[in-house]
Amino acid sequence: LKLQFLYFIGLLLTNKYHNFEKMLKKRYGTIAETIPGRQWRWEINEWERKRGFKIMDSELMTTEKGAEFHFHMVLEEKDGADIVGFYIHYKAKPIPKYTYAIGTTTGRVVRQHTAHSIPAECKRCGHYNVCQKSLVTSAVQKAGDDTCVVWFQFDNDTISNTGNLGEYVWTIPNFKNVRIGPYYSKGFSRITQEDMCCIKFNVHPEKRTNVTLQISQRQHRTIPCWFRITNLQGEVLYKSSECKPGRWPSIAYSTLLKTGREGTLVVYVSYVKEAVQEEERQPVTSVQNILPPPGKRLHEDGDGAFNCMDHDGFEPEGEMDVYSEIESEDEHEQPQDVVQNI
Repeated sequence: LKLQFLYFIGLLLTNKYHNFEKMLKKRYGTIAETIPGRQWRWEINEWERKRGFKIMDSELMTTEKGAEFHFHMVLEEKDGADIVGFYIHYKAKPIPKYTYAIGTTTGRVVRQHTAHSIPAECKRCGHYNVCQKSLVTSAVQKAGDDTCVVWFQFDNDTISNTGNLGEYVWTIPNFKNVRIGPYYSKGFSRITQEDMCCIKFNVHPEKRTNVTLQISQRQHRTIPCWFRITNLQGEVLYKSSECKPGRWPSIAYSTLLKTGREGTLVVYVSYVKEAVQEEERQPVTSVQNILPPPGKRLHEDGDGAFNCMDHDGFEPEGEMDVYSEIESEDEHEQPQDVVQNI
């Protein structure tokens, strides 16, 4: 009975502490839920007044599975430049794959990232150097309302082994509403942790009506692969020859939109040539996420947050990804909405 009483007191004190923390912690900006339990928009006003070292926490949000989390933005000076860091504190395990974009109220996107390789035991993760603060400030000044916007979503795409030797399948629901700038699959491992890689769509740097499809691999190893893209009915929309760094395919964005009524795009990648030569395939019905291996933790961050971009050999995005958006093939049509599904 004494142990039960002590347990009850401890539980009571813990709940009071969490409630006390909620009341005392300063929260910045306003949160709008755009898709229940999966997608949010965070607006931070008076952006230009946020100078020097600054830590900003958002209001608490709740996922469709009932897990609480909040955003954590850090502004700091590093190597002579002011940088923006973005994290989430997720009060459950594991943290789902997520994508976010930082920009302005006009829909201008400064930088977009996907947290694709989060360790299963991690509770805090993020990117310590998303971009320079001056890039965001310049875009905010052009918008004219001194407000920074973060679009955030937990992604609902999945990736798994197909059961065929060396072949994986990435399934992306509602593909037409996925913003490519860039967009990654969840991290997966072919054989060992050292083989961790992701499939990546990005806007072609020169032909803006096309997207590139490639593999981002740890240690940047050159491993040839073959791609095949279908819809859920198994109709082949695209099939590549051998692909490797310097020879990644460029695909018309309009081709990828031929997903049929379901709107789902299915991307196969194979490290065995024969696996993509078979034309007859059963339609994909369901796949499961592959859990990533344990990752490194940031030494710069006192709370031990996992940095899911700049370690483990994944190369940070270059300037070509700033303000990326798909341009229409028809000059009279409007470009893809830069904030669709983000």
